[in-house]
Amino acid sequence: MEMGMDIGIAFQIRNDVIDIYGSNKNTVLGRDIVGGKRSIFVAYCFSNTAADESEWLLNILDKPPELTTQEDIQSVSNFFESYLLNFIWSGLFC
Repeated sequence: MEMGMDIGIAFQIRNDVIDIYGSNKNTVLGRDIVGGKRSIFVAYCFSNTAADESEWLLNILDKPPELTTQEDIQSVSNFFESYLLNFIWSGLFC
């Protein structure tokens, strides 16, 4: 049972990474950001950033999809990337 949970978590993290950075396929990037999805990266950032940064992120995620811009998607992607190494080294990714 525990191994199944670990595989499920690994699959979801992989899916979240593909949504932000793409894959070899023609993937539309940032759909989770546009949809306001609370991914593992969002949870990690909420737990490890200053309140004003968390508020900024929440404001973008809570926008109606039609009001979320490419600039919003790129800004959030860059924000996640700035914390990605910390996320990996925290042991959550390994």
